[in-house]
Amino acid sequence: MIEQARSSVLMGQPEDALEALTEVLKYNKGHTYALMVKGDALYFTGSFEHALIHYYRALRRPGQYIDKIKFGIKRALRAIDYAVDIEMTHFIVGLMWIFGAMQEYVGRLPKPAPRSNSQHSIKTRKLEKKKAERVTKMKNTKSKKILGPLFDDLIFLKQLDGKAKEQGLDRVAEEAESSIRFIREKEKFWRQQAPSK
Repeated sequence: MIEQARSSVLMGQPEDALEALTEVLKYNKGHTYALMVKGDALYFTGSFEHALIHYYRALRRPGQYIDKIKFGIKRALRAIDYAVDIEMTHFIVGLMWIFGAMQEYVGRLPKPAPRSNSQHSIKTRKLEKKKAERVTKMKNTKSKKILGPLFDDLIFLKQLDGKAKEQGLDRVAEEAESSIRFIREKEKFWRQQAPSK
């Protein structure tokens, strides 16, 4: 089935290959060759970021296709470079690394502390939460307008950075901080391009 998918990719029918490979990977998520071929199929559909994700997943598995996988990674990165600027490429690769690391460490994240049932503490928590939300909303309104969809990524990265530091995941925290700096630099640049009236 994987060889048929590979043939479909080579014949210019990557959509057919994706259907077959999705079925294969449903039963064996770590199949190196299937991950690599799916990366190729995604690359030829123009989904370079998704292709890169599958190449990296394949690279984590031991196998005989290391050179082909590395070639796929270089090819996908080059395509992304042509589609977006080089800084955005580093941002995307950093995010992919973070998401990969989070998949590995998700079991190590802390569980929420048990909550008190007293009415006073519940009411106090609700009031504090509302106040914090209002303050955050006021501060973030301008950033949200400028960053657009990247604003949600910024919030996620801040939360991830805090959780990673709590867990002692220094590499994840470094990547998150690097991505936060990148988004803030872009925000600063975009603010200068469109000053407020």
